[in-house]
Amino acid sequence: MKLQKNVYAVIGKRTKQERNRIGLTQEELAEKARIHPSFLGQIERGTKKASIVTIHRIASALGISEEHLFCEDTSTQKGKKLSEYQEKVLSLMEHLPVNEQKFLYKTTKELYNNTRLSERN
Repeated sequence: MKLQKNVYAVIGKRTKQERNRIGLTQEELAEKARIHPSFLGQIERGTKKASIVTIHRIASALGISEEHLFCEDTSTQKGKKLSEYQEKVLSLMEHLPVNEQKFLYKTTKELYNNTRLSERN
């Protein structure tokens, strides 16, 4: 993942993306992160700077690492936009240990290959 130039705008954008991904309102996330909802809105818009403690609280409330809030959107890779389902798969896998990621990859690949074979027959 690539670190962006305007880090506060990135933190706000990623916070909003993750909040929406897990289906929380600003009020719900603010309550979990122990910050005021209007402050969260300002962070998401990039108009206020969050402290390290606040970033930690937001990341914890979202169930992600602080690093995840600092990095560019995972929905684009090499200029290509990922589909909704690619996003969902990535978000499910990103917090798993490598051995579980490998297992899921192999299982998915096997399902894909079996589906393709049955379509040919």
